[in-house]
Amino acid sequence: MILDIHTHLPPAAQWPLFLEHCRDCGITLAVVSSLGSWARYPDADDIRRANDEARCMAETAQGMVLWFAYINPQNDNALIELDRALGDGACGVKLWVSLKDPATGSLARVLPVLAEAERRRVPVLIHTYQRTDANLEGEVTVAEFADLARQFPKLTLIAAHSGGNWRQCLGLLRDLPNTVVDICGGYPETGMVEALVADLGVERVLYGSDALGRSFVSQVAKVTLSSLSAPACFR
Repeated sequence: MILDIHTHLPPAAQWPLFLEHCRDCGITLAVVSSLGSWARYPDADDIRRANDEARCMAETAQGMVLWFAYINPQNDNALIELDRALGDGACGVKLWVSLKDPATGSLARVLPVLAEAERRRVPVLIHTYQRTDANLEGEVTVAEFADLARQFPKLTLIAAHSGGNWRQCLGLLRDLPNTVVDICGGYPETGMVEALVADLGVERVLYGSDALGRSFVSQVAKVTLSSLSAPACFR
């Protein structure tokens, strides 16, 4: 079984093709999230539509798709929307680049969302990036992600993209057992998966593609072309 922990919702007309590509690459279960209009700070209506679309795809995918609730913590109804989405079948939470207050840079409004996810025992996938230039205004680094993980030790937190600049991720999460990383995005790079597994252990490194931003094939290749033994390749 291959679980793709990090995919994004294609247009409805492309849902059959998305599932066909999953099957072609041996992916048996994909976790999708919809980012709606892809606004960096989406309003409540945008978020609601995004989650309704993700739920609809999962309901029509014949068991091949699960979905994460997309939440903007800066919206006043963030916890209400989270409760609605979990009630509609979401199995986790997706946070993109709206974690910080755009005026102050504060992470205060993301804390209640993480606390509720911890209480409800659902994982949270957080977009993390270590850019070589300045990060986006609401974007968190792996170090900031680690600080959040320390505050919620019973919450499973997934660092998307292994921080983007994955070498800077090494060592930062090692002593935080409630954290895992996914390997999605970017081109296949020799040694990436092996280094992350050596740092965190195979159980804390998840396969993800970031489709449709990346092809399934290019991201599967990160694992199949690595030096990992066959049983360790996909968990």
